[in-house]
Amino acid sequence: MSKKAVSILLVVIISLLLISYHFYEFLKVFSSNPSDMWSRDLSVGEKNLNMPSPLFWDGGSVYGIWTNDTGFAISQIYPFSKDRKKIFIKNFNETSVKNIEYYKGKIYWSENDNINEMETNGDSYENLNIIAVNFKIVDDYIITVNSQGIEIFNIANNFKKLSEVNLKNVSQIDAVHKNGTLYVSVLVDDKQEYKIYYLSYDIKRQRWSTPIEVYKLPQTATSKLDNIKIGYDKKVYIFYNLTSKTSSNVYYFYFDPQNSKRLEPRKLELNVYGKIPSPDVGAFDIKEFQDGIAGVFSALSSYKIIGQSRVEGTEIIYASFKDGGIAKVKSVTKEGGWASEPYLLNTPKGLFLSWIETGGFYKYIVKVASTNPEFIKQVSGIRKLDIQNALSLCTFSISAALLLGFIMTFSVSLPGYGWLLFVMLFEPRKFKNESINSFYIGMSLYGAAKYFFYPPQVIKNSMEQIPFPYNLNIIPILTLVLSFVFVKMYFGGKKFNSNFAAFTFMVIIDSLFINLFYAPFLIK
Repeated sequence: MSKKAVSILLVVIISLLLISYHFYEFLKVFSSNPSDMWSRDLSVGEKNLNMPSPLFWDGGSVYGIWTNDTGFAISQIYPFSKDRKKIFIKNFNETSVKNIEYYKGKIYWSENDNINEMETNGDSYENLNIIAVNFKIVDDYIITVNSQGIEIFNIANNFKKLSEVNLKNVSQIDAVHKNGTLYVSVLVDDKQEYKIYYLSYDIKRQRWSTPIEVYKLPQTATSKLDNIKIGYDKKVYIFYNLTSKTSSNVYYFYFDPQNSKRLEPRKLELNVYGKIPSPDVGAFDIKEFQDGIAGVFSALSSYKIIGQSRVEGTEIIYASFKDGGIAKVKSVTKEGGWASEPYLLNTPKGLFLSWIETGGFYKYIVKVASTNPEFIKQVSGIRKLDIQNALSLCTFSISAALLLGFIMTFSVSLPGYGWLLFVMLFEPRKFKNESINSFYIGMSLYGAAKYFFYPPQVIKNSMEQIPFPYNLNIIPILTLVLSFVFVKMYFGGKKFNSNFAAFTFMVIIDSLFINLFYAPFLIK
């Protein structure tokens, strides 16, 4: 095989190796876990409505439940099973189901403002004849809200009514149990104002505290206050979602129950939009976790994949809270799509989380993730979609980088071309007859210009914190030396028949190598 053929073959091989390296880098990113805490996602089913998909812990296993046209679907999440149970309920009205709770082997849900119960296998369906526009189950107690106010029942004692509070127009409720006390937050919607109240229930004394108005907001046609959640760690947290026509944000209070006057809400700031807080935080869920509380939020996020490649989407973000502040923030999804309606479950085996993403034919895909090591291992690995995403992004970044990069490398080659043109026109005595020295000078001018001006300074700055090998300043020199070797192989001899042709060949090969190498950093 001739030296010309060998040189061309080697150029092709090196180019393919660089492309393969970038493809592997992209694939590694797409197939990795979204953070060092959470597993990759797992699709477990489809649903019709844009609502949370509750999870529950039963007999050492985690299950997910959601509504469908004729009843419920129940899927075993951990240990994972592909089998899905469908429960048929006569005259079921999916759109009227407001919330779903679990308690000791039974599912409870409100449908048409009535609470119903059934066993998880679909048996013993019963209407409890308890009217409630919303309810919350905490340990052995079910707390309901209706037109009469707030009522509390003991589930273990055949739903015995224990007490009630006269508070009109309550639309939502949330509660937690801590040290013999139920801490409760409610949302009052009187069509003119939104009001958030806090109260507590002493289980031993069976006594309610006086409801305290924590916050009120006039209602407008363009905004909505929704999704009241409460948590407790030494003091009380109350979270809520405020939605307008253009954005959504989460606010919260952190206060001592003994001193809850003149409270001002804090805006939740999740630094997941580059280095700044997310401009849009929507649906969320809050649960107790360790010695604080944990939350999961649907938030607009923006982050880098590799180099300048950036992804923006509505992702699920995990945050832990302690002493009123954010202690930790971790990504649960990094898909660049839309994810919402998270539901968090704290179990002896770790945290489990469900959410929905858009599917086809007006359906939503139910997905889950976990911090459980077994679950993380089970759902890890390279998927077909990872290969498709990596191939798509790799193809785009390389093709765009070669096009743009060739223009940039050609611009820094102009001093070399200028020198060769000067030699051709004026034929200086020492550089006549295609002297090899004129080629060396042209190559030196090109190399110096490329070293100082390529890649552009903005790209160099972005690579300062990038690991080896992208941050090496000698890469432009290495590719130039390598391209010169191929020029010598292709043209041969102590001097070239055409310095102009040899220089052009060198620029093309060098441009190919260096732009392939820096491809992920050249295009946003």
